[in-house]
Amino acid sequence: MHKNQQAATYAWLDNRESYRAGRSFPVEVTAYCPCSLCCGKSDGITSSGNRARVNRTIAVDPEVIPLGSIVYLEGIGTFIAEDTGGAIKGKRIDLFMESHNRALAFGIKRTKAYLVQEKI
Repeated sequence: MHKNQQAATYAWLDNRESYRAGRSFPVEVTAYCPCSLCCGKSDGITSSGNRARVNRTIAVDPEVIPLGSIVYLEGIGTFIAEDTGGAIKGKRIDLFMESHNRALAFGIKRTKAYLVQEKI
């Protein structure tokens, strides 16, 4: 990732100069919402204890991406790994959406994930 792309990618971070892209790998990305069809419950609370938020929360396999990690999904955006899911295994990521229709419309995408790291 070029420096200009990196700066734009992490623009929402408080101090983007303090971050850089870490390891990257290909992922399959799907979407989910807080409904009982997607989650089996509808309280909107993630496995890390936070309320799921659109444009922020992703569900991951914590053996691949540790909970709390900042993850840039190429062509999609930057998110925080806050949730897990029964079907989320290996290099698969689920984006939190506000509605079931939007989650279904998202479909399945293949892209590259970058773990964001603080500069040393």
